[in-house]
Amino acid sequence: MNNSNTGLGTIGGLYRDCNGSWISAFNKRLGKIDALQAELWAIFVGLQQIWFHGFETLFVQSDCAEAVKLVNYVDAASSPIALVRAVANLCNRCWAVSIAWIPREGNKSADYLAKHTHPCNYDTTIIDAPFAFIQDLLAGDISGPSYLRP
Repeated sequence: MNNSNTGLGTIGGLYRDCNGSWISAFNKRLGKIDALQAELWAIFVGLQQIWFHGFETLFVQSDCAEAVKLVNYVDAASSPIALVRAVANLCNRCWAVSIAWIPREGNKSADYLAKHTHPCNYDTTIIDAPFAFIQDLLAGDISGPSYLRP
């Protein structure tokens, strides 16, 4: 997410099981960055974090169609954009990764996490248990229209 007034970017993401239940989440402040870069960073950091949890199959959802298009491009590993190459390299490890676009309305939990990043923390914050408000957003994301789910 990019604050259009300041240019400061934050990212957030969450991991859910195949039923949509909470596994874990993260958020991070990035500094001055544009919106596309923030979305690519969110995908990259999310992939990095979940790789270390040992998952073999992953379905990534992003509400940025341009970022999804860039990382799904057949020659993404040769992209002139370093973050796109980094995402492609992570996706090409020994696991099955699918990255798809979803409307922003189906991604309110991740949006909330990005907006509520600690202003002084540039490290990735791991959130092991959902707090009350995010549980309500997560329930809404899960019960949304079927086109929002894999």
